[in-house]
Amino acid sequence: MAATKVGGQVSSIGFLGQTKEMPDVIYLLLLTSIRLRGIAVGSKQLAEEPIRFVHTKKLHMPVEHAFGFSTDQVHEAYVKLESQSHIGKLVIKVD
Repeated sequence: MAATKVGGQVSSIGFLGQTKEMPDVIYLLLLTSIRLRGIAVGSKQLAEEPIRFVHTKKLHMPVEHAFGFSTDQVHEAYVKLESQSHIGKLVIKVD
């Protein structure tokens, strides 16, 4: 959340379990006007099964383009993603 600009958006896609100490996200959201969007994606087992399948079959996910972490390249990656014209994965390398 600290890396999100005021009025920005954080997307949370599932989680693997609960922690004893959950952060006070309501306070953080109100303080910074951040929008939090979440989606539940199923159990840990549902996530692990396709990973095992890909590993067992030695499948490789095609990478269409790998972008750098500069502001211009990250913007270019999002423009490409929004265009929905890619076939493989779009990667942003964080070095």
